[in-house]
Amino acid sequence: MTRSLYLVLMSLDNAKPIELSLYIIGGIVIVWPPLILMTLTTFVVRVIKQSQKTANIINLLMDRCNMDPKIKEQLAKFSSDLLHLKVGFTACDIVPLDRTLVAIISGTVVTYLIIFIQFRTSAPN
Repeated sequence: MTRSLYLVLMSLDNAKPIELSLYIIGGIVIVWPPLILMTLTTFVVRVIKQSQKTANIINLLMDRCNMDPKIKEQLAKFSSDLLHLKVGFTACDIVPLDRTLVAIISGTVVTYLIIFIQFRTSAPN
C-alpha cells in the first residue's frame, strides 16, 4: 500500500505520466484497507451498543414474565454486570478498536500529508 501511494504521489508531482493500470491498482490498494477498517470499527461500535441494550431488555423481561427464582437471580446478576462493566475491544490493550482508532489513523495520515506538502513546496526545483 505504501509503495502504491508513493508512486501515485510521485506521479502527481512529476510531469511524466504513468499507466492507467497503476492508478487502478493503486486506487484499489489505497481504498481497501480503510474500507476494512471502517467495517471493523462499525461492528465494534454496534456490539458495544447492543451490550447496553441487552441489559435493558433483560430487566424488561424479568419485570413482565414469571420465572424460576434461580434463573431470575442469574439474569439480574448478568444485567447488573452488563450495566456496570463497559464492553470494549482493544489491540493488545493499547489501541481501542472503536471510532477513536479511525480518528487516530486519519490524524496521523493528515499530519504526514501536510509535512509532505510543506517539504515539496519549500524544496528548490
